[in-house]
Amino acid sequence: EYARRFGEDVTVNVRNKELCSYIEELEERPNVIFDCVCTKTSLEEAVDMASAAGRVVELGFGDIKSEISHATLMKKEVDVCGTRLQTGKFPEAIRYIKEHQDLLEGFVTQQFPVERLKEAFDFVGRNPGLVRKAQILLNQD
Repeated sequence: EYARRFGEDVTVNVRNKELCSYIEELEERPNVIFDCVCTKTSLEEAVDMASAAGRVVELGFGDIKSEISHATLMKKEVDVCGTRLQTGKFPEAIRYIKEHQDLLEGFVTQQFPVERLKEAFDFVGRNPGLVRKAQILLNQD
């Protein structure tokens, strides 16, 4: 439900459904896929699931190598791109957030003062299903 507030057409809870099978059942394959999982197979699966002439946006930083066949890229004409070359967009992003603060409602699910940092990390580690983003408050003045 949270992702739909941002205009997502389809969301899948992979705890309840196997993603690749679900995509196979759709009339149309997604034309943009954001790989936020960032494992070896997630990038491979994203390329396989994308529509012809689709785009896969990779959000990971790991050193994991994926095996994507050249034939798949050529046949489907899928673009694979990263996200780190937009550092000049910070002022625009900050301005957008200021103008649309309602979109951030529910984004931060927990807040911890810096004095409780260990507790914050323990909580996030033990309760991944309850945490969207945990915020560490550095200055409470």
